[in-house]
Amino acid sequence: MPMMCRRAAMMWRFAPMVLRLRANDVFMTFKDKVKKYIVDKGLIDKGDGVLCALSGGCDSVALLLILSELTVELDFSLYAAHFNHGIRGAEADRDQEFSGSLAESLGVPFFTAVEDIPKMAKESGEGLEECARKHRYAFLSRVASERGCKKIATAHHATDNTETVLFHMIRGSGINGLGGIAPKREDGVIRPLLCASRRELEEFLETVGQNFVTDSTNADTDMTRNFIRHNMLPLVSALNPAADRAISRLSDSAREDEEYFVSEAKKISDKAALTYLKTVPAPILKRYLRLRFESARTTGGQLDYDTLECICRDIKSGAERFRYSVSGDIAVIGDRDRLEFIPDKLPPTQYSVTVTAEGEYGIAGVGKAFFTESMEKLREWIADNPQAVCARYPSEEYGWSITVRSAIEGDKYLRGGLHRTVRKELNAIGYPAHKRASLPRFCDGDGIFFIPYLPQGDKLKKSPEKISKQIIYIGYTEN
Repeated sequence: MPMMCRRAAMMWRFAPMVLRLRANDVFMTFKDKVKKYIVDKGLIDKGDGVLCALSGGCDSVALLLILSELTVELDFSLYAAHFNHGIRGAEADRDQEFSGSLAESLGVPFFTAVEDIPKMAKESGEGLEECARKHRYAFLSRVASERGCKKIATAHHATDNTETVLFHMIRGSGINGLGGIAPKREDGVIRPLLCASRRELEEFLETVGQNFVTDSTNADTDMTRNFIRHNMLPLVSALNPAADRAISRLSDSAREDEEYFVSEAKKISDKAALTYLKTVPAPILKRYLRLRFESARTTGGQLDYDTLECICRDIKSGAERFRYSVSGDIAVIGDRDRLEFIPDKLPPTQYSVTVTAEGEYGIAGVGKAFFTESMEKLREWIADNPQAVCARYPSEEYGWSITVRSAIEGDKYLRGGLHRTVRKELNAIGYPAHKRASLPRFCDGDGIFFIPYLPQGDKLKKSPEKISKQIIYIGYTEN
Protein backbone atom coordinates (compact mmCIF):
# COMPACT_ATOMS: atom_id res chain seq x y z
CA MET A 1 0.00 0.00 0.00
CA PRO A 2 1.41 3.38 -0.96
CA MET A 3 2.63 5.48 1.99
CA MET A 4 -0.07 8.21 1.53
CA CYS A 5 -2.90 5.67 1.53
CA ARG A 6 -1.49 3.92 4.60
CA ARG A 7 -1.23 7.24 6.48
CA ALA A 8 -4.80 8.16 5.50
CA ALA A 9 -6.04 4.79 6.72
CA MET A 10 -4.30 5.25 10.06
CA MET A 11 -5.81 8.71 10.49
CA TRP A 12 -9.28 7.40 9.71
CA ARG A 13 -8.85 4.53 12.17
CA PHE A 14 -8.00 6.88 15.02
CA ALA A 15 -10.41 9.70 14.02
CA PRO A 16 -13.06 8.85 16.66
CA MET A 17 -10.40 8.96 19.39
CA VAL A 18 -9.14 12.33 18.11
CA LEU A 19 -12.67 13.72 18.06
CA ARG A 20 -13.30 12.45 21.58
CA LEU A 21 -10.08 14.05 22.82
CA ARG A 22 -10.96 17.32 21.11
CA ALA A 23 -14.49 17.25 22.54
CA ASN A 24 -13.14 16.58 26.00
CA ASP A 25 -10.65 19.43 25.65
CA VAL A 26 -13.40 21.83 24.51
CA PHE A 27 -15.64 20.68 27.36
CA MET A 28 -12.96 21.20 30.00
CA THR A 29 -11.93 24.60 28.59
CA PHE A 30 -15.51 25.86 28.47
CA LYS A 31 -16.30 24.42 31.90
CA ASP A 32 -13.27 26.16 33.43
CA LYS A 33 -14.29 29.46 31.82
CA VAL A 34 -17.78 29.30 33.31
CA LYS A 35 -16.42 28.11 36.65
CA LYS A 36 -14.06 31.09 36.83
CA TYR A 37 -16.92 33.47 36.03
CA ILE A 38 -19.12 31.91 38.73
CA VAL A 39 -16.36 32.22 41.32
CA ASP A 40 -15.30 35.74 40.30
CA LYS A 41 -18.87 37.05 40.43
CA GLY A 42 -19.81 35.11 43.59
CA LEU A 43 -22.81 33.47 41.93
CA ILE A 44 -22.84 30.15 43.82
CA ASP A 45 -21.84 29.54 47.43
CA LYS A 46 -20.78 26.27 49.00
CA GLY A 47 -23.82 24.20 49.96
CA ASP A 48 -26.26 26.14 47.75
CA GLY A 49 -29.21 24.54 46.06
CA VAL A 50 -29.34 25.73 42.43
CA LEU A 51 -32.42 25.41 40.22
CA CYS A 52 -31.59 25.51 36.50
CA ALA A 53 -34.31 26.97 34.25
CA LEU A 54 -34.35 24.47 31.38
CA SER A 55 -36.24 25.31 28.18
CA GLY A 56 -34.53 22.66 26.06
CA GLY A 57 -32.94 25.25 23.79
CA CYS A 58 -29.25 25.63 23.04
CA ASP A 59 -28.50 28.05 25.87
CA SER A 60 -30.22 26.24 28.74
CA VAL A 61 -28.94 22.84 27.60
CA ALA A 62 -25.37 24.15 27.68
CA LEU A 63 -26.02 25.63 31.12
CA LEU A 64 -27.36 22.36 32.53
CA LEU A 65 -24.42 20.37 31.12
CA ILE A 66 -21.84 22.70 32.65
CA LEU A 67 -23.60 23.05 36.03
CA SER A 68 -23.98 19.27 36.30
CA GLU A 69 -20.19 18.99 35.89
CA LEU A 70 -19.50 21.67 38.50
CA THR A 71 -21.66 20.34 41.35
CA VAL A 72 -18.77 18.46 42.97
CA GLU A 73 -16.08 21.09 42.33
CA LEU A 74 -18.21 23.95 43.70
CA ASP A 75 -20.16 21.81 46.21
CA PHE A 76 -23.80 22.60 45.38
CA SER A 77 -26.98 20.67 44.65
CA LEU A 78 -28.55 20.94 41.21
CA TYR A 79 -32.19 20.73 40.09
CA ALA A 80 -33.87 21.49 36.76
CA ALA A 81 -37.29 22.95 35.99
CA HIS A 82 -39.20 23.39 32.73
CA PHE A 83 -42.26 25.62 32.25
CA ASN A 84 -44.62 24.78 29.38
CA HIS A 85 -46.44 28.00 28.43
CA GLY A 86 -49.09 26.18 26.39
CA ILE A 87 -48.40 28.52 23.47
CA ARG A 88 -46.81 26.33 20.76
CA GLY A 89 -48.90 23.17 21.04
CA ALA A 90 -47.12 19.95 20.06
CA GLU A 91 -43.79 21.78 19.75
CA ALA A 92 -44.02 22.89 23.38
CA ASP A 93 -44.86 19.34 24.47
CA ARG A 94 -41.79 18.14 22.55
CA ASP A 95 -39.61 20.67 24.43
CA GLN A 96 -41.00 19.51 27.75
CA GLU A 97 -40.34 15.84 26.98
CA PHE A 98 -36.83 16.57 25.71
CA SER A 99 -35.96 18.60 28.83
CA GLY A 100 -37.17 15.85 31.13
CA SER A 101 -35.16 13.19 29.26
CA LEU A 102 -32.00 15.31 29.34
CA ALA A 103 -32.27 15.99 33.06
CA GLU A 104 -32.88 12.28 33.72
CA SER A 105 -29.83 11.28 31.65
CA LEU A 106 -27.70 13.59 33.78
CA GLY A 107 -29.23 12.41 37.05
CA VAL A 108 -30.66 15.85 37.81
CA PRO A 109 -34.05 16.01 39.63
CA PHE A 110 -36.61 17.50 37.22
CA PHE A 111 -39.79 19.53 37.79
CA THR A 112 -42.30 20.80 35.27
CA ALA A 113 -45.60 22.65 34.97
CA VAL A 114 -48.06 23.44 32.17
CA GLU A 115 -50.14 26.63 32.06
CA ASP A 116 -52.49 28.13 29.48
CA ILE A 117 -50.68 31.46 29.14
CA PRO A 118 -52.72 32.74 26.16
CA LYS A 119 -55.89 32.38 28.24
CA MET A 120 -54.29 33.98 31.30
CA ALA A 121 -52.96 36.91 29.25
CA LYS A 122 -56.41 37.51 27.76
CA GLU A 123 -58.07 37.46 31.18
CA SER A 124 -55.50 39.77 32.79
CA GLY A 125 -55.11 42.13 29.83
CA GLU A 126 -51.33 41.64 29.87
CA GLY A 127 -49.13 41.14 26.85
CA LEU A 128 -48.47 37.49 26.05
CA GLU A 129 -44.70 37.78 26.57
CA GLU A 130 -45.00 39.64 29.88
CA CYS A 131 -47.65 37.23 31.19
CA ALA A 132 -45.49 34.23 30.23
CA ARG A 133 -42.44 35.71 31.94
CA LYS A 134 -44.36 36.49 35.13
CA HIS A 135 -45.83 32.99 35.47
CA ARG A 136 -42.56 31.30 34.48
CA TYR A 137 -40.63 33.08 37.23
CA ALA A 138 -43.44 32.44 39.71
CA PHE A 139 -43.15 28.72 38.92
CA LEU A 140 -39.35 28.77 39.24
CA SER A 141 -39.55 30.63 42.55
CA ARG A 142 -42.11 28.16 43.88
CA VAL A 143 -40.00 25.13 42.96
CA ALA A 144 -36.85 26.78 44.33
CA SER A 145 -38.60 27.48 47.63
CA GLU A 146 -39.96 23.92 47.88
CA ARG A 147 -36.52 22.40 47.19
CA GLY A 148 -34.60 24.83 49.38
CA CYS A 149 -32.74 26.39 46.44
CA LYS A 150 -31.22 29.80 47.14
CA LYS A 151 -30.30 30.34 43.49
CA ILE A 152 -32.20 30.15 40.20
CA ALA A 153 -29.83 29.87 37.22
CA THR A 154 -30.99 31.20 33.86
CA ALA A 155 -29.12 30.77 30.57
CA HIS A 156 -28.70 34.42 29.58
CA HIS A 157 -25.40 34.83 27.73
CA ALA A 158 -23.22 37.65 26.39
CA THR A 159 -25.11 37.92 23.11
CA ASP A 160 -28.39 38.25 25.05
CA ASN A 161 -26.74 41.10 26.90
CA THR A 162 -25.74 42.75 23.61
CA GLU A 163 -29.34 42.48 22.38
CA THR A 164 -30.61 43.94 25.65
CA VAL A 165 -28.22 46.91 25.56
CA LEU A 166 -29.13 47.67 21.93
CA PHE A 167 -32.83 47.36 22.80
CA HIS A 168 -32.46 49.81 25.70
CA MET A 169 -30.43 52.23 23.57
CA ILE A 170 -33.14 52.26 20.90
CA ARG A 171 -35.74 53.01 23.57
CA GLY A 172 -33.64 55.88 24.92
CA SER A 173 -32.49 54.31 28.20
CA GLY A 174 -29.96 55.85 30.57
CA ILE A 175 -26.96 54.31 32.30
CA ASN A 176 -29.14 51.75 34.03
CA GLY A 177 -30.22 50.36 30.64
CA LEU A 178 -26.63 50.23 29.41
CA GLY A 179 -25.95 47.98 32.39
CA GLY A 180 -27.79 45.28 30.47
CA ILE A 181 -28.24 41.93 32.17
CA ALA A 182 -26.65 41.71 35.62
CA PRO A 183 -24.77 38.52 36.64
CA LYS A 184 -27.06 38.21 39.67
CA ARG A 185 -30.16 39.76 41.17
CA GLU A 186 -31.19 40.34 44.75
CA ASP A 187 -33.91 37.67 44.47
CA GLY A 188 -31.32 34.92 43.85
CA VAL A 189 -31.48 34.74 40.04
CA ILE A 190 -27.99 34.14 38.60
CA ARG A 191 -26.64 34.13 35.01
CA PRO A 192 -23.51 31.91 34.87
CA LEU A 193 -23.22 32.05 31.05
CA LEU A 194 -22.86 35.83 30.65
CA CYS A 195 -19.16 35.18 30.02
CA ALA A 196 -19.92 33.34 26.76
CA SER A 197 -21.47 34.32 23.43
CA ARG A 198 -24.26 32.46 21.65
CA ARG A 199 -21.75 31.26 19.04
CA GLU A 200 -19.54 29.78 21.77
CA LEU A 201 -22.50 27.88 23.22
CA GLU A 202 -23.48 26.50 19.81
CA GLU A 203 -19.90 25.44 19.04
CA PHE A 204 -19.58 23.85 22.48
CA LEU A 205 -22.70 21.71 22.04
CA GLU A 206 -21.72 20.78 18.47
CA THR A 207 -18.26 19.67 19.57
CA VAL A 208 -19.49 17.51 22.45
CA GLY A 209 -22.32 16.10 20.30
CA GLN A 210 -25.24 17.33 22.40
CA ASN A 211 -28.47 18.11 20.55
CA PHE A 212 -31.17 20.58 21.62
CA VAL A 213 -34.59 21.84 20.50
CA THR A 214 -35.37 25.05 18.63
CA ASP A 215 -38.27 27.40 19.35
CA SER A 216 -39.87 28.24 15.99
CA THR A 217 -40.97 31.67 17.27
CA ASN A 218 -37.31 32.72 17.47
CA ALA A 219 -37.44 33.32 13.71
CA ASP A 220 -40.35 35.79 13.96
CA THR A 221 -38.71 39.15 13.19
CA ASP A 222 -41.94 41.01 14.00
CA MET A 223 -40.78 40.71 17.61
CA THR A 224 -38.33 43.48 18.48
CA ARG A 225 -35.68 41.27 20.06
CA ASN A 226 -35.75 38.84 17.15
CA PHE A 227 -35.41 41.75 14.73
CA ILE A 228 -32.33 42.92 16.61
CA ARG A 229 -30.95 39.36 16.68
CA HIS A 230 -31.39 38.59 13.00
CA ASN A 231 -30.87 42.01 11.43
CA MET A 232 -28.75 44.21 13.70
CA LEU A 233 -26.36 41.79 15.41
CA PRO A 234 -24.82 40.54 12.15
CA LEU A 235 -23.99 44.16 11.25
CA VAL A 236 -22.54 44.82 14.71
CA SER A 237 -20.44 41.65 14.50
CA ALA A 238 -19.22 42.65 11.04
CA LEU A 239 -17.90 45.90 12.51
CA ASN A 240 -16.40 44.15 15.54
CA PRO A 241 -16.32 40.34 15.82
CA ALA A 242 -15.69 40.77 19.56
CA ALA A 243 -18.72 43.06 20.03
CA ASP A 244 -20.25 40.85 22.72
CA ARG A 245 -17.10 41.14 24.81
CA ALA A 246 -16.85 44.89 24.23
CA ILE A 247 -20.48 45.53 25.17
CA SER A 248 -20.09 43.31 28.24
CA ARG A 249 -17.30 45.63 29.39
CA LEU A 250 -19.59 48.61 28.76
CA SER A 251 -22.33 46.95 30.83
CA ASP A 252 -19.97 46.20 33.71
CA SER A 253 -18.80 49.83 33.76
CA ALA A 254 -22.36 51.18 33.53
CA ARG A 255 -23.53 48.97 36.41
CA GLU A 256 -20.64 50.18 38.59
CA ASP A 257 -21.55 53.81 37.88
CA GLU A 258 -25.24 53.13 38.49
CA GLU A 259 -24.55 51.39 41.80
CA TYR A 260 -22.51 54.38 42.96
CA PHE A 261 -25.15 56.96 42.01
CA VAL A 262 -27.92 54.89 43.63
CA SER A 263 -25.90 54.44 46.83
CA GLU A 264 -25.46 58.22 47.02
CA ALA A 265 -29.17 58.79 46.36
CA LYS A 266 -30.10 56.40 49.18
CA LYS A 267 -28.24 58.62 51.64
CA ILE A 268 -30.75 61.45 51.08
CA SER A 269 -33.69 61.61 53.48
CA ASP A 270 -37.24 61.22 52.21
CA LYS A 271 -37.95 64.45 54.07
CA ALA A 272 -35.18 66.43 52.35
CA ALA A 273 -36.23 70.01 51.60
CA LEU A 274 -36.46 71.27 48.05
CA THR A 275 -33.84 73.90 48.83
CA TYR A 276 -31.44 71.07 49.68
CA LEU A 277 -32.41 68.93 46.70
CA LYS A 278 -31.65 71.91 44.48
CA THR A 279 -27.97 71.51 45.41
CA VAL A 280 -27.84 67.75 44.68
CA PRO A 281 -26.03 66.82 41.42
CA ALA A 282 -28.52 65.91 38.68
CA PRO A 283 -27.40 62.24 38.26
CA ILE A 284 -27.97 61.60 41.97
CA LEU A 285 -31.17 63.68 42.15
CA LYS A 286 -32.74 61.67 39.32
CA ARG A 287 -32.02 58.39 41.07
CA TYR A 288 -33.35 59.82 44.34
CA LEU A 289 -36.61 60.68 42.58
CA ARG A 290 -36.84 57.20 41.08
CA LEU A 291 -36.27 55.62 44.51
CA ARG A 292 -38.99 57.80 46.03
CA PHE A 293 -41.36 56.81 43.24
CA GLU A 294 -40.59 53.10 43.64
CA SER A 295 -41.34 53.22 47.36
CA ALA A 296 -44.57 55.18 46.85
CA ARG A 297 -46.21 53.34 43.95
CA THR A 298 -48.84 50.68 44.56
CA THR A 299 -49.19 49.40 40.99
CA GLY A 300 -46.96 48.97 37.95
CA GLY A 301 -45.66 51.79 35.81
CA GLN A 302 -42.57 53.92 35.94
CA LEU A 303 -41.36 57.48 36.30
CA ASP A 304 -40.89 58.26 32.61
CA TYR A 305 -37.97 60.25 31.24
CA ASP A 306 -39.90 63.41 30.27
CA THR A 307 -41.65 63.71 33.64
CA LEU A 308 -38.40 63.05 35.49
CA GLU A 309 -36.70 65.82 33.52
CA CYS A 310 -39.54 68.24 34.28
CA ILE A 311 -39.42 67.52 38.02
CA CYS A 312 -35.64 67.99 38.06
CA ARG A 313 -35.99 71.24 36.14
CA ASP A 314 -38.54 72.60 38.64
CA ILE A 315 -36.38 71.60 41.61
CA LYS A 316 -33.22 73.07 40.10
CA SER A 317 -35.00 76.31 39.16
CA GLY A 318 -36.31 76.76 42.71
CA ALA A 319 -40.00 76.47 41.78
CA GLU A 320 -42.14 76.79 44.93
CA ARG A 321 -45.06 74.72 43.64
CA PHE A 322 -45.46 72.01 41.03
CA ARG A 323 -47.48 68.85 40.54
CA TYR A 324 -47.08 65.88 38.18
CA SER A 325 -49.21 62.76 37.78
CA VAL A 326 -47.09 59.65 37.24
CA SER A 327 -48.31 56.27 35.92
CA GLY A 328 -51.87 57.10 36.88
CA ASP A 329 -51.59 56.45 40.61
CA ILE A 330 -48.84 58.69 42.02
CA ALA A 331 -48.74 62.48 42.26
CA VAL A 332 -45.35 64.16 42.68
CA ILE A 333 -45.94 67.44 44.47
CA GLY A 334 -43.62 70.29 45.31
CA ASP A 335 -45.12 72.77 47.76
CA ARG A 336 -43.00 75.47 49.34
CA ASP A 337 -40.00 73.52 50.59
CA ARG A 338 -41.52 70.02 50.58
CA LEU A 339 -41.44 67.24 48.01
CA GLU A 340 -44.10 64.57 48.33
CA PHE A 341 -45.03 61.39 46.45
CA ILE A 342 -48.64 60.63 47.29
CA PRO A 343 -51.55 58.62 45.85
CA ASP A 344 -52.93 60.55 42.91
CA LYS A 345 -56.44 59.75 44.04
CA LEU A 346 -56.57 61.41 47.43
CA PRO A 347 -58.98 60.36 50.19
CA PRO A 348 -62.35 62.18 50.11
CA THR A 349 -61.93 65.74 51.30
CA GLN A 350 -65.45 65.97 52.70
CA TYR A 351 -65.99 64.13 55.96
CA SER A 352 -67.41 64.59 59.44
CA VAL A 353 -66.73 62.42 62.49
CA THR A 354 -68.72 62.78 65.71
CA VAL A 355 -66.86 62.10 68.97
CA THR A 356 -69.05 60.81 71.78
CA ALA A 357 -66.66 58.94 74.05
CA GLU A 358 -63.05 58.26 74.92
CA GLY A 359 -60.95 56.37 72.35
CA GLU A 360 -59.19 56.48 68.98
CA TYR A 361 -61.03 57.62 65.87
CA GLY A 362 -59.95 57.11 62.26
CA ILE A 363 -60.31 60.33 60.28
CA ALA A 364 -61.35 59.50 56.69
CA GLY A 365 -58.02 57.97 55.72
CA VAL A 366 -56.05 61.16 56.41
CA GLY A 367 -55.10 60.50 60.02
CA LYS A 368 -56.34 59.42 63.42
CA ALA A 369 -57.30 61.23 66.60
CA PHE A 370 -57.32 60.11 70.23
CA PHE A 371 -59.55 61.51 72.99
CA THR A 372 -59.22 60.85 76.71
CA GLU A 373 -59.69 62.45 80.10
CA SER A 374 -56.52 60.74 81.37
CA MET A 375 -53.12 62.34 80.81
CA GLU A 376 -51.51 58.95 81.44
CA LYS A 377 -53.51 57.36 78.60
CA LEU A 378 -52.54 60.21 76.33
CA ARG A 379 -48.85 59.64 77.12
CA GLU A 380 -49.24 55.95 76.28
CA TRP A 381 -50.87 56.82 72.95
CA ILE A 382 -48.15 59.36 72.13
CA ALA A 383 -45.52 56.68 72.79
CA ASP A 384 -47.05 54.70 69.90
CA ASN A 385 -47.55 57.84 67.78
CA PRO A 386 -44.49 60.04 68.38
CA GLN A 387 -45.37 62.46 65.54
CA ALA A 388 -48.67 63.39 67.15
CA VAL A 389 -49.73 66.96 67.94
CA CYS A 390 -51.79 67.47 71.09
CA ALA A 391 -54.26 69.85 72.68
CA ARG A 392 -56.06 70.27 76.02
CA TYR A 393 -59.77 70.99 75.51
CA PRO A 394 -61.90 72.48 78.35
CA SER A 395 -65.11 70.49 78.08
CA GLU A 396 -67.22 72.09 80.83
CA GLU A 397 -69.55 73.76 78.31
CA TYR A 398 -70.02 71.17 75.56
CA GLY A 399 -68.67 67.98 77.14
CA TRP A 400 -68.08 65.20 74.55
CA SER A 401 -70.01 67.01 71.83
CA ILE A 402 -67.01 67.29 69.49
CA THR A 403 -67.03 67.07 65.71
CA VAL A 404 -63.99 66.48 63.53
CA ARG A 405 -64.59 67.59 59.94
CA SER A 406 -62.89 68.58 56.71
CA ALA A 407 -62.59 72.11 55.37
CA ILE A 408 -65.49 74.39 54.57
CA GLU A 409 -64.92 77.45 52.42
CA GLY A 410 -64.30 80.49 54.60
CA ASP A 411 -63.31 78.56 57.76
CA LYS A 412 -62.08 80.79 60.57
CA TYR A 413 -60.95 80.27 64.13
CA LEU A 414 -60.46 82.60 67.10
CA ARG A 415 -56.89 83.41 68.04
CA GLY A 416 -55.60 86.49 69.84
CA GLY A 417 -59.07 87.95 69.89
CA LEU A 418 -59.34 87.82 66.08
CA HIS A 419 -61.24 85.47 63.81
CA ARG A 420 -58.49 84.30 61.48
CA THR A 421 -58.96 82.67 58.07
CA VAL A 422 -57.73 79.08 58.25
CA ARG A 423 -56.55 79.06 54.62
CA LYS A 424 -54.29 82.06 55.20
CA GLU A 425 -52.97 80.65 58.47
CA LEU A 426 -52.05 77.34 56.82
CA ASN A 427 -50.45 79.20 53.97
CA ALA A 428 -48.40 81.23 56.45
CA ILE A 429 -46.85 78.11 58.00
CA GLY A 430 -46.29 76.51 54.57
CA TYR A 431 -48.65 73.57 55.09
CA PRO A 432 -48.90 71.65 51.75
CA ALA A 433 -51.69 73.12 49.64
CA HIS A 434 -52.93 69.73 48.38
CA LYS A 435 -53.55 68.54 51.95
CA ARG A 436 -55.29 71.61 53.40
CA ALA A 437 -58.84 70.65 52.47
CA SER A 438 -58.59 67.32 54.31
CA LEU A 439 -56.72 68.62 57.39
CA PRO A 440 -59.14 68.09 60.32
CA ARG A 441 -61.02 70.95 61.98
CA PHE A 442 -61.94 70.11 65.59
CA CYS A 443 -65.20 71.84 66.40
CA ASP A 444 -67.73 72.31 69.23
CA GLY A 445 -70.85 74.45 69.56
CA ASP A 446 -68.77 77.63 69.19
CA GLY A 447 -67.09 76.50 65.95
CA ILE A 448 -63.47 75.55 65.33
CA PHE A 449 -61.36 75.34 68.47
CA PHE A 450 -58.33 73.33 67.24
CA ILE A 451 -56.50 72.72 63.96
CA PRO A 452 -53.37 70.56 64.06
CA TYR A 453 -50.10 72.40 63.32
CA LEU A 454 -51.64 75.88 63.69
CA PRO A 455 -51.09 78.04 66.79
CA GLN A 456 -53.73 77.15 69.39
CA GLY A 457 -56.96 79.11 69.43
CA ASP A 458 -58.11 81.23 72.32
CA LYS A 459 -60.26 78.49 73.84
CA LEU A 460 -57.24 76.22 74.22
CA LYS A 461 -54.93 78.96 75.48
CA LYS A 462 -56.74 79.63 78.73
CA SER A 463 -54.44 79.73 81.73
CA PRO A 464 -54.54 76.62 83.94
CA GLU A 465 -56.42 78.41 86.74
CA LYS A 466 -59.20 79.33 84.32
CA ILE A 467 -59.64 75.79 82.99
CA SER A 468 -62.16 73.62 84.81
CA LYS A 469 -61.36 70.09 85.88
CA GLN A 470 -63.39 68.84 82.91
CA ILE A 471 -60.57 68.44 80.41
CA ILE A 472 -60.43 66.24 77.33
CA TYR A 473 -56.92 65.58 76.05
CA ILE A 474 -56.64 65.35 72.27
CA GLY A 475 -53.90 63.78 70.13
CA TYR A 476 -53.77 63.78 66.34
CA THR A 477 -51.37 62.22 63.84
CA GLU A 478 -51.39 62.03 60.04
CA ASN A 479 -51.30 58.73 58.19
